[in-house]
Parts: sequence; C-alpha cells; structure tokens
Amino acid sequence: MSRLRISTISFLNTVPLMWDFEHGPRGSDFNVSYTVPSACAAELLSGAADIGIIPAAAYAQIPDLAIIPGVAIAARRAVRSILLVSKVPLERFRRWLWTLHP
Repeated sequence: MSRLRISTISFLNTVPLMWDFEHGPRGSDFNVSYTVPSACAAELLSGAADIGIIPAAAYAQIPDLAIIPGVAIAARRAVRSILLVSKVPLERFRRWLWTLHP
C-alpha cells in the first residue's frame, strides 16, 4: 500500500493540523513534504500530492478537489499575522493603491 502524500507549509498555524501525521502512531504511513502555499496547490494540481494545505483561492483553480469538513486555518476576528515589507515609502504605496482602487 502506498503512503499518503501530504503537501503542507511549515508555518506555526499548521502545527495542530499536521501533528498526528508527523507524531502519531501511524506517522510512517505518510510522506509529508513542506513547501510554500502556492507550491502546495501546484503539487495537488500536478498529482504530486494527494492532500494539501492550500490557499482558499487555489481551491477554485484546481478541478476535482474536496474540502475536508471542519478543517481550516481561519479566524473569526481580525488577525495581525501579515507583515508587509516594501522598499517604497508608505506614502508612495498608498498613492499606488489608490490608483488601483479609487
């Protein structure tokens, strides 16, 4: 029997979802690979992975996927986990955003 191929990301928020796959009694039944979110989606699309943690937007782009009910990385309130880094001053960035979404 072949091992289930799991494509995931090594972010702290995925630890609860991946713990049993890595540390459970059947941990050797799984082939877990770590990459970035967009690559997880690409691995599902290409057939290189059987299951993966992907961005929600990628779900609409990959045919024949099924969502596992009750499993998600989500928040009910605002989160402060995104860091925006830019070489452009914030004032210039705001003007650029305004041209995209006036």
